[in-house]
Amino acid sequence: MPDFPTLASQVLDELLVPEDGNARKILELALKQENAGLVPIDKVFGELERSYSIDDIEVAVSKALTAPPTSDTKCHEIIRDLATTPYGAIRLVTTNFDDLFSRVTDQPEWICPILPSFEHETTFSGLAYLHGKAGGQVNSTSGSFVLSTRSFGRAYMAEGWANDFIKKLLEHHTVVFVGYSADDPPMQYLLEALAQADAPKQNVYAFQQGEKSVADEKWNHRGVIPIAFDHYEDLWTTLELWRDRAVSQDDWIEARLSEAMVGPANLSDWERSQISHLISHRIGAKAIAERVEPIPPQWLFCFDSSFRYATPQKRYTPDTEIDRRDPFDVLGLIEDPTPKPIAPDNPYSDRPTPSTVWDAFRITQQDIMETTEERSFAFLRGPSATNASELSPRLSHLAVWIGKVADLPPAGPSLMTRVCGFGLDSCRFRAGQARRARSPQIAQASGALRPVFCSRAMSVA
Repeated sequence: MPDFPTLASQVLDELLVPEDGNARKILELALKQENAGLVPIDKVFGELERSYSIDDIEVAVSKALTAPPTSDTKCHEIIRDLATTPYGAIRLVTTNFDDLFSRVTDQPEWICPILPSFEHETTFSGLAYLHGKAGGQVNSTSGSFVLSTRSFGRAYMAEGWANDFIKKLLEHHTVVFVGYSADDPPMQYLLEALAQADAPKQNVYAFQQGEKSVADEKWNHRGVIPIAFDHYEDLWTTLELWRDRAVSQDDWIEARLSEAMVGPANLSDWERSQISHLISHRIGAKAIAERVEPIPPQWLFCFDSSFRYATPQKRYTPDTEIDRRDPFDVLGLIEDPTPKPIAPDNPYSDRPTPSTVWDAFRITQQDIMETTEERSFAFLRGPSATNASELSPRLSHLAVWIGKVADLPPAGPSLMTRVCGFGLDSCRFRAGQARRARSPQIAQASGALRPVFCSRAMSVA
């Protein structure tokens, strides 16, 4: 379907706007700018409304937006599936005017200015056309499309129904913008509504093509978290894979765990991140704990940030010294910041572990929310690990898996894992009073990684 500059050009041609017409001059002047995304589409249509009737303009717009019956709707199907809840309800809002989303869903439609009010419920289901739909209801006085300066002002200020809807949406849902530029005129009005909302800004995301620094510059000050990508082909490939995960979650999890059986050292950083993603959430941790053939204990070293950032060491033989691979190279995650190289003149200096990097054993906000005890919650490592408080469901599943790979008795692995002195925070497993012999599985895990790299932090005492 046409972008905004193309849509404006097609409408101008359909209405036979003369070459010296003001609307055409505004469009041509804007197109000469370096950033075509800055085309003031609202001003072009605002100027058209001075000389042409709203009905004629909307007929021209509808004609330009009429999609052929054979139009490719693959991308629309991907977005539809990602916007579908586990219970089958679709929550999708679009500023597109065409009917391609309608072709791929049979759920209720909302067409402006009639939008969900959230008056009696905190959510909505269906497809909402925020700025109108070609072939939708038409009000001959105000028009069915939000395109001109006047119609944007009516929707977001004078009558405010679009503004109210966006504010309520942000209060109750996480919002992801797909296919927008921060410079698009419609986005300017949406972002103004966002600025007025009391919603937590960490719940708003936008995909942005280009370098991360550029994306941050465009979106961060607007209260939106950007997700940078290189090419649109890569974006849609990623979204399709994301869709596959959402639609067939159990199959996706099992496929990842099957891949994890070779151990972290034999996978790439992004593949290791997929496993870390699983252990970071209750559902994924439960799948890891309940798997008949558990993933190998080497993953303990990947789950603990202090192991990932352990100082590289050398191994010495009678004849030579052998360089070993950096632990970060075989344990690091794609989102981990790359550590600075060890200084040659001080090869045994400790390498600090960044405090902000992911760690499976660190208590998360979700862990706290899912813990039934109101005033206390348990840690899986550290001095507080001996407290008799309740572990969160995620950490309980993690403890069950550790119990399996550590050859612990099946009864009470959560308590035994905490009390028996697995000092993961101090970069080694220390046997406690309740367990005097180290686990052969844990020792085997350390031994499997030791030929890959040598590190004092990898010793198992």
